[in-house]
Amino acid sequence: MSRRKSGDALTVAYIPSARLEPLITIKDTDDLIKARTEMELGDFSQLPVLRGKKPVGVVSWQSMGRALARNPAATLADCLDIDFPRFRLDDDLLQAIGDVNRHGYVLVMGDREQIVGIVTSADLGEALADLTQPFLHFERLEDILRRIFDALKARGALSSEDVGRALPRSSRELSAPAQQFTLGDLVSVLTEKAVWPRITSMFERVTFQRSLQEAVAARNKIMHFRELAAADERTVAALPNLIRVSAQLLVDLANGSE
Repeated sequence: MSRRKSGDALTVAYIPSARLEPLITIKDTDDLIKARTEMELGDFSQLPVLRGKKPVGVVSWQSMGRALARNPAATLADCLDIDFPRFRLDDDLLQAIGDVNRHGYVLVMGDREQIVGIVTSADLGEALADLTQPFLHFERLEDILRRIFDALKARGALSSEDVGRALPRSSRELSAPAQQFTLGDLVSVLTEKAVWPRITSMFERVTFQRSLQEAVAARNKIMHFRELAAADERTVAALPNLIRVSAQLLVDLANGSE
């Protein structure tokens, strides 16, 4: 899946199926049984139909069902949706989403009006899940760190002086609850040399701090849709592990206060 740089539009090209090689199509001179065979074997819901190299319609299970209900002897031409939505690779993906939802697909066209791909509802769902998953991971990590922060404060193990030492240039109220601090702030406070032993003795502070700081840096890039380096990709891939261990720290902290 392509990565965008900061400020770039989220385009149709972001979806892998927008560029398919080989792209499975059929000719307008093929018969309906050919279309059905290709759709069954490829598990396709829609299939572009070409005349030469240009699309003249799309056959789908829905269009096929409508045509055969009217006429059991319907041909491929009878089953075509000729009013099919089309977009280019550099078109705004957000504008294409509405057509995908209405039609179940959009065709993706190249510079010479040839079809280069097709984006279906399933493709869109997978891509958006891939796009949002890191945000969900970061939200979970931030929630855990906030809860650790507030748990320390509740048991008198985190003072305003501790917060001020970790965030000497912060303009925030040092006695504020965790909700008032950023993810980077939370990492700085919780991995501060004097604070860390109050959380755990099971993990080495500097190594854990580095992992959290790398997560913050990757999050900032993702939030602004900047291109990720290979190290950032590894950090994002390792987020579930970081979340799992951080969650265990919260559990251990809660158990230790009982």
